[in-house]
Amino acid sequence: MAGAGERSTIDFGSPDAVRVLNRALLRVYFDLDVHLPSDSLCPTVASRLNYLEWIRDNVVAELPPDRRLAGIDIGTGASCIYPLLGVRAMPQCTFVGTDINSDSIAAARANVCRNSLEEKIGLFFNVDRSIKLPLDVPGFPLPPTDADGASFAFCMCNPPFYRDESERRQLARMKALPPGLDTRGKDDELYTAGGEEEFLAGLVDESAVLGKRIRWYTTMTGKKATLAALAARVRAAQAKRIREGRLVQGKTTRWVLAWSFFEQTRFCLALRHRSPAEAMRRACGSPMRAGGENVDPAVEASEEARREDRH
Repeated sequence: MAGAGERSTIDFGSPDAVRVLNRALLRVYFDLDVHLPSDSLCPTVASRLNYLEWIRDNVVAELPPDRRLAGIDIGTGASCIYPLLGVRAMPQCTFVGTDINSDSIAAARANVCRNSLEEKIGLFFNVDRSIKLPLDVPGFPLPPTDADGASFAFCMCNPPFYRDESERRQLARMKALPPGLDTRGKDDELYTAGGEEEFLAGLVDESAVLGKRIRWYTTMTGKKATLAALAARVRAAQAKRIREGRLVQGKTTRWVLAWSFFEQTRFCLALRHRSPAEAMRRACGSPMRAGGENVDPAVEASEEARREDRH
């Protein structure tokens, strides 16, 4: 804690303090006991929840509410944060988390077991770094296909944003922000050859081959320029439907792109129960739109239902 007198606040410049805070948020609002290794990225709960809620409202909401769904988390990390939060925010979903780091897979598995979620979350150590979606790799826990031939309702990806350390430092200076918590992450969590642009170009190319085996391909990007280039590549791959979003959390903005090779389907909207995610939002303040504006959840769902897909 930092501060003087009776007013104390979290020292957000301290990675250890932020880890303690996020562990507490996961415990109190989601009944999750999550170990966050000090040598791995420390995921902020609110920003991860933002991406999951975007998927829920823009992808999962169009599917029948009683359908069992499966999602893939590319690069799940040691925390396994997206699958763990995902099964709380979307109880009808199961997840498969992949990672190229064996230590991260081991830590993720420990977090899954610690919360007795082995039946809801599977993990896969992806030894081939050139493959983003190892659906056909022997040993991958592939769920049954649905009537349309899809094994997964969606995939999600929070890619390494930087080419190398010099690019990370340059972008940090341009943003005029204090040193980020990602400085304590593993190299394969932070850096990738060619940066996020090349990483995500590979994801789009794989999606063109896999096609309808995944209903919706989604990813975050750290740069708006990457979003535009990625959308152009998706269109060239002849995706039938494309959606874009913007996620704002404090001083950080991320962009989201989703694309599908399925034609337009009718939205299936149902009254939403009060999920742990919404309970946290109500406890911490007003519900927030992905863009950062206050919004009523019912109005948000209605607006998303009327929005047409972008081509």
